[in-house]
Amino acid sequence: MLDEILVMNNRKVWTLVQKPNNNKIIGCRWVFTVKNDDQGKIVRYKARLVAQGFKQMKGIHYDEDFSPVVNFEIVRLCFSIFDANFNGHTVNWM
Repeated sequence: MLDEILVMNNRKVWTLVQKPNNNKIIGCRWVFTVKNDDQGKIVRYKARLVAQGFKQMKGIHYDEDFSPVVNFEIVRLCFSIFDANFNGHTVNWM
């Protein structure tokens, strides 16, 4: 965990600021995972610091919300390329 803090500090991930009046601070939490190799041996311990975004309120902590939507033509193109490669065809690019 200390390694992760040092890396984030060196990369200037955050900036310390004064707490605004009448506002709550959004908390954070450490999430720990273990990376294993193919034999199941522990390769590395990982730690991530995640914000507790579920405590945010629209209009106070953020103004806009959106959902990224994929264009249907892009999905069809990806499936066409996959199908062509899967069936042994070649795709000629213009």
